[in-house]
Amino acid sequence: MLWGYFVYHPTKEKYKEEFTDKQFIWKVKADWYSIDFEFLDENQRWSTWEAFADSVYSEDILDFYPRSDINEKLEYIGSTGFLVEIGKKL
Repeated sequence: MLWGYFVYHPTKEKYKEEFTDKQFIWKVKADWYSIDFEFLDENQRWSTWEAFADSVYSEDILDFYPRSDINEKLEYIGSTGFLVEIGKKL
């Protein structure tokens, strides 16, 4: 939600012509991801990240979004996944 509000929609409005290329969003996301990584690299002891990075969703509370799917996304984003891989590339 926040990414869409603060990044996607304003960027889409500003770069209407570029968005006719379906691959353009990946350029935007790459930039945003690198900003995320830089922040986390500079704030490795950020309490919010420490609480989130190794979190596990242990109960099926959302019947439309199974626990296994949520945990897969958490792992992808968290300390063993996506941002770690981005860090290796920077």
